[in-house]
Amino acid sequence: MRGRKITQIIFAGAGLCLLLSLQAFTVCEPISIIHTLLAGERDRMLVTVCCQASFAVTFLLVALCRCLLSRLSRPPFAATVVLLASGFSLLMFGDAAEGGGSLSVSSGALLGAGQALGFICCTRIFASFELNLAKALLIVSSLFPIIPFFLTVAFNADGLFVASMVVFCLFPLSMIMLAVALRTVPLRPLPQVADGTRSVHYRAVARRLAPSAAMAFLLGLVGPALGASAGVHMDSLVRGLISQGANTGAALVALLIWFGFKTRVSVPYICSAGFPLLATMLFAAPYIGSAYWPLLLFCGDMLFCLVSIAVMVTCLETAEAERLDVLVVYGAFACVIYLSRVVGLGVGAFANGMGPRGAAAFVSLLLLYAFSLAFYAVARRGMRAGDPVLRKSGAQAQDADDALQRACASLRKRFDLSQREYEVMVLIVRGRNVPAMAELLCVSKNTVRTHVKRVYRALGVHSRQELIDFVEGSEQ
Repeated sequence: MRGRKITQIIFAGAGLCLLLSLQAFTVCEPISIIHTLLAGERDRMLVTVCCQASFAVTFLLVALCRCLLSRLSRPPFAATVVLLASGFSLLMFGDAAEGGGSLSVSSGALLGAGQALGFICCTRIFASFELNLAKALLIVSSLFPIIPFFLTVAFNADGLFVASMVVFCLFPLSMIMLAVALRTVPLRPLPQVADGTRSVHYRAVARRLAPSAAMAFLLGLVGPALGASAGVHMDSLVRGLISQGANTGAALVALLIWFGFKTRVSVPYICSAGFPLLATMLFAAPYIGSAYWPLLLFCGDMLFCLVSIAVMVTCLETAEAERLDVLVVYGAFACVIYLSRVVGLGVGAFANGMGPRGAAAFVSLLLLYAFSLAFYAVARRGMRAGDPVLRKSGAQAQDADDALQRACASLRKRFDLSQREYEVMVLIVRGRNVPAMAELLCVSKNTVRTHVKRVYRALGVHSRQELIDFVEGSEQ
């Protein structure tokens, strides 16, 4: 049994690692097959933008299929293989380089959609593991895609050889690993939401995750916006080293945050911790020489990669704690992340005509302004609905001064209550009625009543007063 578990972990981790490497070989200069096979800079940019846009659209469609139609219950592995094979074939054998914009757009869209569905398959696999194991495997797998990049650069491989290696070696190997992982890992069934409560259910989730999604979007803008505005002045090898080094650096930082500081790798934490560095970087960008631009781009790319890791970790945690459909949560978040890449490329391309310093000043001021508005909106939302009961960390709840809240935290562990049931229990003890709880938690009244019944059943009580007496008795 232990050997089977290890086999599942190895194939799942290898599948994600190879899929990340495939993504790097698709869009990352100078190893990118787009960079190798397409001669014109315009066509390269067009395919890259189409690939990133296709990523965002595919993730959104997956989320909508699960949210509105409850379709896509099985991993879309066959569609992943077909789309990637079609995209690579069109790029290599379909004369995309000579065929102009239409073939370039088609190949980019197919590759983006195929890779997005591949990540959806990985999400299904990782969501079936125990949560801490899934998070560790996700972070560790993000360390290794830099290895193929360094091997390619170290051996000074020919562009056509790299493209052939990607299409005939890396692509089939990644699909084999993914297929074996899907075959060996017992996939956890996706939760079903009743038709009558589906819209309310997902609207409530969207309200809670909106601040994190907004901050992730803005952080995703930084790397491509700065990179596109300075990219024409930078060697492609240096740009590739920055991109791949940032990915590995982000994985190392995530490991340090989780294992070193014993802190959750979450989007809000990354945003709050990384904002001082980001603000300093954007403030300094217009005034420093071109020699320091690689450092700025490295920081911007590393923040994006760190947020990408945090997004998947946050989605796994949220789906587990709230009994949500992980494909809806991850699809929506990933759509936001990759949409930010497209917008960032557009902002950088627009700023390119202003010269290096003008572009840096424009991008920096625009991003600082956007971040200021976002932090204002988040702070205002927190002041309106910032009841301490809604904090997600159990450690924060235990350290609070409120004795009743500490007692509720203890009961939550004792009776294995979910996060939402715990929040409802605290609100009941604090005297809130059903309408007030529904407003605070951003859910329907029927959903609150369902959670109240679950709390009563778990604790063996039958009324509000019995619950209050039970909590006060446990405090003593």
